[in-house]
Amino acid sequence: MSAIHGDLVPPNIHIDAVGRPVAVLDFGFCTTAGDPAFEAAVTAAIWDMYGPYAEEHTAELTRLFAHELGYTSAALTAYQAAYVLTTYDLFGLDDSDGHFRWCVEQLCRNAVFSA
Repeated sequence: MSAIHGDLVPPNIHIDAVGRPVAVLDFGFCTTAGDPAFEAAVTAAIWDMYGPYAEEHTAELTRLFAHELGYTSAALTAYQAAYVLTTYDLFGLDDSDGHFRWCVEQLCRNAVFSA
């Protein structure tokens, strides 16, 4: 069991003068004790949430994290679905919020729900 951040994206990673990560900022969003696979899954999904290649980046990072960190793709996909289901209404309750729309898109293409 370890602390998980739940919002591990480039703006929340502090680097030193030569580019080495030295700290993680912005704890509080979804920080709790948990499985590090959750952190890997969420990071893969939110690293490029709104970019034109977001879906491809999520799939590639999910595959990479599964391979490099020894997690199953099924576990990471399940954690991504859990993240969506727990955060969809954090910023708004309708589709006027970008995060809400992103969550709906995730649910539509997540293998947990399309099976």
